[in-house]
Amino acid sequence: SRGLTPLQAISCATQQGAKALRLDGQVGTVQEGMLADVIVVDGDPLKDVRLLNDRTKMAVVVSKGRMVDLDRPWPTRQPFAGEHVGVWTSRKLTREVAFSL
Repeated sequence: SRGLTPLQAISCATQQGAKALRLDGQVGTVQEGMLADVIVVDGDPLKDVRLLNDRTKMAVVVSKGRMVDLDRPWPTRQPFAGEHVGVWTSRKLTREVAFSL
């Protein structure tokens, strides 16, 4: 098989992502004393990681300690302080584009 397992992909986005952002020990895992955003989905993301990107499967989202109203539009993402984004293409990377590659 190609690519990461669902568990490896989730780890890259959470625990390993925290290390990459130099926030290891503050975020990246759900445990006492850590800052955490939590998504509860209807289904098993270890069987189908795409559930984490399917808003219709999200049962509960907690962000910055507050419940997110899932009936409202998604907020726009703001860059992190010091974040540098390279421009590699003029085509936006959407879900459809990613799955067509």
